[in-house]
Amino acid sequence: MTKGILASVVLLSFVALGSTTAAAGNPSNPIVAENAKMGTTSWFIDTPRQDEIAGYFDDVSYLPGASATLYVDSHGDPFSYTVYRMGYYQGRGGRKVASGNVTANAPQPDPTVTDDTSGGAKLLTTGWHSSAVIPVDPSWVSGYYLVKLHDTVNGGESYANFTVRSTTPAPIVINFSTNTWEAYNQWGNLSLYRDARVNPPLTSRTDVPHQVTFLRPDLNGYGAGMFFLYDRPLVEWAESHGYPVSYSTDEDLRNAREAGPQTKLVIFSGHEEYYSQADRSELLRLTANGVSQAFFGGNAWAWQARFNDGTHVMSVWRKKSLDPGVVPVKKTVRWESVGLPQDALTGTMETWGTETGAQAAYATTSWPWDGAGVVSGQDLGPLEGTEFDGIAVNSALPPNLLMLSRTPFTGMPGVPANQAMTLWQKTPTAFVFSAGQTGFNWNLSYPGVTPPLWVDPNRYPPSSAVKPAIERLVGNLIERATGIANPIAPIAPAGVAAPFALLAPQDGQYVMAAPSPLSVSWSDPPPGTVKIRVFVDGRLVASQLPDAGNVLVTSGITTLGLHMIRVVPARRNGTPIARLREQVNVLGANNAAFRQNDQHISRLWGNDDASAVPIEACFRRLPA
Repeated sequence: MTKGILASVVLLSFVALGSTTAAAGNPSNPIVAENAKMGTTSWFIDTPRQDEIAGYFDDVSYLPGASATLYVDSHGDPFSYTVYRMGYYQGRGGRKVASGNVTANAPQPDPTVTDDTSGGAKLLTTGWHSSAVIPVDPSWVSGYYLVKLHDTVNGGESYANFTVRSTTPAPIVINFSTNTWEAYNQWGNLSLYRDARVNPPLTSRTDVPHQVTFLRPDLNGYGAGMFFLYDRPLVEWAESHGYPVSYSTDEDLRNAREAGPQTKLVIFSGHEEYYSQADRSELLRLTANGVSQAFFGGNAWAWQARFNDGTHVMSVWRKKSLDPGVVPVKKTVRWESVGLPQDALTGTMETWGTETGAQAAYATTSWPWDGAGVVSGQDLGPLEGTEFDGIAVNSALPPNLLMLSRTPFTGMPGVPANQAMTLWQKTPTAFVFSAGQTGFNWNLSYPGVTPPLWVDPNRYPPSSAVKPAIERLVGNLIERATGIANPIAPIAPAGVAAPFALLAPQDGQYVMAAPSPLSVSWSDPPPGTVKIRVFVDGRLVASQLPDAGNVLVTSGITTLGLHMIRVVPARRNGTPIARLREQVNVLGANNAAFRQNDQHISRLWGNDDASAVPIEACFRRLPA
């Protein structure tokens, strides 16, 4: 698709992404059996009209056998609904599973807003009556279900959606980032980002809404949420290869019902930004039980939120002073502001800037890149998405974090800041992978039915972004976690490996003084290297095996000011083979360089806190 294609054009491509039995090898796999059924493209809407018909369900996920209550505003008109399970289906993208007609649907009341003041909740509620109850058939396979709503008087159409989770979660679970979908949902002109009932919209942390309900139509994707924007390429890729997958939502995660005894890998899809303490506890439980996690997105776990699943309300107050919660660690601010930075869970931290160079592969002799046909330093193609994560030098940085790729960013003025794709072997039986880019799933497949421009013309890839090397890497991740053979054939290597390189710290970088540790990363040690030695101002501070790619100097650097980091690969007899060095500037933890201040980041609101919040997470300077 190009950005000039009309929204009404549907392009069909039935080129198989892969054998539907290649990965699973089991014809009883429900995903294989489901995708063998005939698909359809009738789920497609040329021109959605949410002003004419809009709806939502009473929950975000259901078990087979449950009942899904549908709420629809059709301005009093009769309407019909058609339910589709979205998957691969010979490249058609969906299969019709149910339909119905509602002949009488009284007009719905106008929504109301409570605590509608600056600094208040500004919680919008609909107060709508139910319009229909859709039985979730016991035979329905776990997945994302798209419901097309059709006003039978004026022809207006839009979507609603829900997820069917599994009673016996599969070895691979794909989790939809439904919290973020709701955070960005601007229906009723109110989201966690802006109050657009006035012009210009109110966007400061004080004036935006601080509570939103899941019980309202979703303006994202005209009721489809962010499925088309982030998740569909992964769903179609996984199901085209016959992987045994089931699906869950963020609500299922915090209620510890997304995974089961046979689950070995949970993939967090898309824009995984908002989570609660209960979500965090569940991730730690998964790791303890040997379940690996893969974050196939970016901006992962940036903000803490609170949830009332009884009323389906999410709270994010943005400022500690506004949050009525009494438990300090549960204040709904950025996780690092309550002492629990992102990288303590994902291995990476949010990074800001503009991409200035190639997304280069590193650590290409490690198992994630096995058979991917890449050498260190090789250009993997452009990043996908709009928000990114990278490596931060802070007290939560994993000591054995492996950098699989790095993309240079401009960062904030004068200080390097890079995006990174990483792997963290968190326990002997569980790893954590971070893609570090919100559009990562577009590396895997470009769906056969080209979505229309209304999905999001500014973010939807203008043409196929599929990268075979990334497909192979993802297959390797799945194989390592589950034992399911990688269906992506090995790729012959091409190109010449990059020379020995010092990846972090970078020359001129600000580094936090002790007790924060010093993290040093490298790639492609010269042949014959048996040890990597790290020196600070000529003093040996660490020695590490070359293939580790990283060493954490727990003692850090105690004195402030300029210091020289030197990394020396050595032979068995201690003879140096090469020398690399970078100069860093060591600052105290309370230095302004390490304070939260996003005033100059145009995509966010101004920092209207009375005082900046120290963050043990910055690896770049955010100017005051």
